[in-house]
Amino acid sequence: MGILTYLIIALFVCIAILSFFLFRMHAFFKVLSKDVKGQNLIDLLDQTIKRIDKSESRLSELSKQLSLVKSDQRKCLQRLGYIRFNPFNDMGGDQSFCLTLLNGELDGIIVTSLHSRDMTRIYFKAITNGKSDLALSEEERKSLERATSWLSKK
Repeated sequence: MGILTYLIIALFVCIAILSFFLFRMHAFFKVLSKDVKGQNLIDLLDQTIKRIDKSESRLSELSKQLSLVKSDQRKCLQRLGYIRFNPFNDMGGDQSFCLTLLNGELDGIIVTSLHSRDMTRIYFKAITNGKSDLALSEEERKSLERATSWLSKK
């Protein structure tokens, strides 16, 4: 009867160890399925994986659209420079002006308006890569300089 007693004790120890692991697994399962109400956990995980895949696909699409917007944005008006001045000694006030409008690639125009008592004249000069093919007046150079240095101050 001695061997039988040892076998029964060993069996109880095995049962106790297995019960301990079973209760731990049950507790883990309870935590894992805490907010699952009437759903199969595997189905719920499949739905979650599908949503993640759909989100990744949408994120990739949005990333492509953002790249397009960034490249288009370089062609939009981004830089501005202006200066008011008095080109004629016989007239008071700074009614004349130079206005520089540039995009992100430093292409654009300079608008110069010369105002006198009798008339106002308006001139346009094209700007490519921050430079003009035509000679610029001192005021036009200042306006262009303000437009090109505007972004570097940010």
